[in-house]
Amino acid sequence: MGETSAEQLRYVPGDLLHEWSKVMSTKSTGSGTSHVGFLDRRFSDQDPEGKTFVFDLRHQEKGFVLSDGKAYLFRYDGGELEVEDLGNAGFGNGVKKILQVAGAVEYELVTSSSVNEP
Repeated sequence: MGETSAEQLRYVPGDLLHEWSKVMSTKSTGSGTSHVGFLDRRFSDQDPEGKTFVFDLRHQEKGFVLSDGKAYLFRYDGGELEVEDLGNAGFGNGVKKILQVAGAVEYELVTSSSVNEP
């Protein structure tokens, strides 16, 4: 990634706000959708566009996509975080590349939260 560190690429300035969505994969056969991951859009007053971080179903952070569609994939090499530039293929295609999903993807805004009781 040149001189830019993984932490610098992931950084969003200001007091963070979060907007969570579910990522649903639409099957090409028309047999419905399946839940394949989550999005966490992190933004602030200083950075209203922010960055959208992509998580798999186990809530492992897999990468992020910028509002202009440029996508980055996280890889761990010897315990150290490396960021792979996936290029700019549009927002949806960036999410699909990061989650390795075929077919179309849809997003469902999460409007409530759940807390596990002990």
